[in-house]
Amino acid sequence: MSLDALVLPGWGAGPELLAAAVPAGARVAAADWDAARGPDELVPLALQAAARLEGPIAAVAWSLGAMVALEALPALAGRLAALHLVAPCLRFTEAWPERVLARMRRRCAEDPAGVLAAFARSMAAPGEPVPALRSDRPPAALAAGLDYLAGRALARPAPVPGCRVRIVHGEADAVVPARLSAPVAAALGAERLVVAGAGHAPQLARPAECAAFFGVEGAR
Repeated sequence: MSLDALVLPGWGAGPELLAAAVPAGARVAAADWDAARGPDELVPLALQAAARLEGPIAAVAWSLGAMVALEALPALAGRLAALHLVAPCLRFTEAWPERVLARMRRRCAEDPAGVLAAFARSMAAPGEPVPALRSDRPPAALAAGLDYLAGRALARPAPVPGCRVRIVHGEADAVVPARLSAPVAAALGAERLVVAGAGHAPQLARPAECAAFFGVEGAR
């Protein structure tokens, strides 16, 4: 079955960083987090992107995007055939305290490029390349994402009938510890791969391994 791909990137990231989890040949619509001006705009932006797709959907989501995907599940459930999650959690503040996110938010107003560079460095496990985050993200959009991460505590999601769910998490993830995706996997009945030695971006550090697990060999 040919699937369309709904891509929900992580904070400060673009859809290209999720290529290893996107089905080959899929028509892609990505949520534009740069358009967000408040935390309550992220789920509507995801649903707007989904509305541009015509066929059954494989939702491909990372970190912040994975939380948005989980929150949007009731609205997407009728169209979802697959859910590919990287480093999901139900409550980001279990990993990063609100005071840290508030400090990042304040700094984003003065030096968004510096905040993004520091965050990118925190994603990489020892020996991994630092993910490339664009330095020109709108400060208001970055603040909206940080407010979402600080304020959301998601309920355990219900399984989605007819939807295959697979989760990848880096064993050495210093942003969202791997233990935090276990409740998501249990709630959704998901297959889960913990990538040994990988950080917050296993799809970048070990793309072939992640693509094989997601079943998207020859991915975009």
